[in-house]
Amino acid sequence: NQTYSINIFGIKRRRFSSVANSKHSYAPFWGVDGKKIFYTSNRKDPSEFGLYVYNFDEQKEKEIILIGEAMGGLNVSDVSKDGNKILCSGQQKGKGLEGLYYIDISERKKYQLTENRLQEWGGVFSADEKWLAYTSEKDMEGSFAIYLNRFPGMNQETRISAGGGEEPKWLPDGSGVYYRNGSKWMKVSLKLEGEPEIGEPEL
Repeated sequence: NQTYSINIFGIKRRRFSSVANSKHSYAPFWGVDGKKIFYTSNRKDPSEFGLYVYNFDEQKEKEIILIGEAMGGLNVSDVSKDGNKILCSGQQKGKGLEGLYYIDISERKKYQLTENRLQEWGGVFSADEKWLAYTSEKDMEGSFAIYLNRFPGMNQETRISAGGGEEPKWLPDGSGVYYRNGSKWMKVSLKLEGEPEIGEPEL
């Protein structure tokens, strides 16, 4: 029926249970401690997206009211270790293509990280949260590649994929990035202390 909600699948019991009571909820992402899920919803107005969090200790959903212009699209892609910074992609209502944002929960403010008039999405924090890996169509003429950039300054952008790439994920020890290119998964080794050293992508 074209409505979406957030569900948990219990592996042991092999069944779904709903988290959010309201429909039209999207892009769930776990907080680091596993006690919260952050997600977005346009339940109030189909043209506006807000940010929500479900707290499992309290078994309660809460909207995080953000200061500033409404968002016409919003997708959570990562959460900082302290749970205070939410990395998202989206666009302001009635404006432009999808870009990267982060939301400061304590300030209830969103900060635009990229404004390139391009589709840019899927941002993820490095382990020390000093770098982002993300997907952009900047050099691919309608297709996508993977980029690395300093956070939050966004002043050291480097393409790390060869050919196309989407959906980057950091290796757990921070030594590189996985990404998908079509049906293949690639790995790029990285050394980010001092002047960054970037390896060649490997299957």
